[in-house]
Amino acid sequence: MRAVHRPSLIHVAALQCALVALACATPDADGSAAGIRDSAGIRIVDNAVGVADTCLVSPTPELDLGTVEGPTEYQFHRVFDAATMSDGRIAVVDQGSSQIRIFSGDGTFERAFGSEGGGPGEFRNVFQLWVTAGDTLLVADYRPYRFSIFTPEGEFVRVVEPDPMYPNTPESVAPLADGTVVISEECCPFNGEPGEWQETEQHVVHHAADGSLIDTLAVLPNGRHGWLDIEIRLGGAPLFEASSRVAAAGRRLIVGPGTERELEVYELAPGDPTETGDRREPIDMSRPVGLIRWTGPDLGVTPAHVEAYRAAELARYAEVDNPQFRRAGEALASEERPVAERFPAHASIRLGVEGDVWVRDYPRPAEDDPGWLVFDAEGRFECRAWLPFENSWDAYEIGPDYVLGKVQDELDVEHVRRYPLTRPSS
Repeated sequence: MRAVHRPSLIHVAALQCALVALACATPDADGSAAGIRDSAGIRIVDNAVGVADTCLVSPTPELDLGTVEGPTEYQFHRVFDAATMSDGRIAVVDQGSSQIRIFSGDGTFERAFGSEGGGPGEFRNVFQLWVTAGDTLLVADYRPYRFSIFTPEGEFVRVVEPDPMYPNTPESVAPLADGTVVISEECCPFNGEPGEWQETEQHVVHHAADGSLIDTLAVLPNGRHGWLDIEIRLGGAPLFEASSRVAAAGRRLIVGPGTERELEVYELAPGDPTETGDRREPIDMSRPVGLIRWTGPDLGVTPAHVEAYRAAELARYAEVDNPQFRRAGEALASEERPVAERFPAHASIRLGVEGDVWVRDYPRPAEDDPGWLVFDAEGRFECRAWLPFENSWDAYEIGPDYVLGKVQDELDVEHVRRYPLTRPSS
């Protein structure tokens, strides 16, 4: 097993120094031009992000699954994922019932499969789902983390258990076009004393289709970690601490260091790795094939930002009945919690169905929501978008003209909704 310690970040730092004298792109009138250049085989896209281009998400869903009353198959409890099949059917992960539910494209319930348990076709904590080649369904379960494979009609095929074992849900998981899977996991447990802050890592690991280990692709910096309140065993990071982000789909893997407005793009090597992993290095992370960069406001953290965060956290936990939860809120807002000097350059990274890259602009306390930055498959800035989902992880799928995700209404009823999406190019 080969561990690559911060390979791309070191390479990028050297590359940036070498390119400092090169001219940047000249923005168009709307301030959204992209300059594309090549340096030693690395495709670099410099984006001047403007304010004119907006992707519009309709406030009215074109599909709404979920109800407070009626047939039980339309009632959800702890929805965690959903995905669209090639014929338009939608598969929904409902952890409360330990089921995968299949709906037609117009929202009609067709079938459900799965149940609670540890046997074939059963789930302990069903969590994620992907539609792979031939509409095969890859369903993730955890404790320990494993995959169950089903036919498009819900017939159980087999279980795949990654080796080495993952006791809990990894930071990110993504099947690739060749049937292999990339898993990113935070490492390692914090064992320090109160007041100590330990540098942590994120391991990017590549598994064959049968779960066997192909390689550890990279070890990325993941920010500091320490005790916020050791008596209630609450750990965490300094306020506004940046961490690496990883996303993968198709033949690409994208890494965002979190500290700079830049994404590193990697690709599967030509050829088809076998299920037994005979081809040992299908992804080369010693050097990216591309870099996506963009402009933005100063990242400096001010005292006003810190004060606004602490006030919001204390207010959020003030009415909580559970004393331990209230104490956790006080620890999060404590003046003893260290504060990073700079905001993260970005938060989550997502890949759309057609290869477009969605980057969650990091939200700052007491400021307007900056939304998501959308780049096309070539890395050129396309628009800024605001999604109708409360959390980034509630956005399950981003298509060319729709977004699919979970919404809870004013009665806390869970809905899986698909909203029309209009891009500037359309």
